[in-house]
Amino acid sequence: MKVQQEIDALETMGIPTYQYIVLPRMMAGGLSFFCMAVIFLITALFGSWIGANFNTTFPLEVLMDTFSAALTPTDIFFFFLKNTFIGSFIFRLACARGLSLKKAPFEVPIVTNKSVVDSLMAGIFLQISFSLIFYAIVGFRF
Repeated sequence: MKVQQEIDALETMGIPTYQYIVLPRMMAGGLSFFCMAVIFLITALFGSWIGANFNTTFPLEVLMDTFSAALTPTDIFFFFLKNTFIGSFIFRLACARGLSLKKAPFEVPIVTNKSVVDSLMAGIFLQISFSLIFYAIVGFRF
């Protein structure tokens, strides 16, 4: 959008770029990241049940009862907060990199590569940070 001067056209028309382009992408990123985390959680639970049934019969109800007994509202809050914030932050970072383009088309792959690396590093840093905050508040439970 920057290379073909679509951003300049939006700004000329008086449309705020942040509210029109970045904010919807951040909201969608947070929602999609949270939905992917929920799917991963369900898949991990089902996979652990399949793994537990290799040598013995382990009812799914027992696994779900054990999981729900160990789950607290703090776990649910941090799960939602962590995944939504990280998804929004990654999309914000990608938008900032995309909007930092000048006008040359050869810059697109360079900025894309920087965006991917920055998003990966930021995602890892934020995951570790949220986990440390969570364990500082809740403590280690076994």
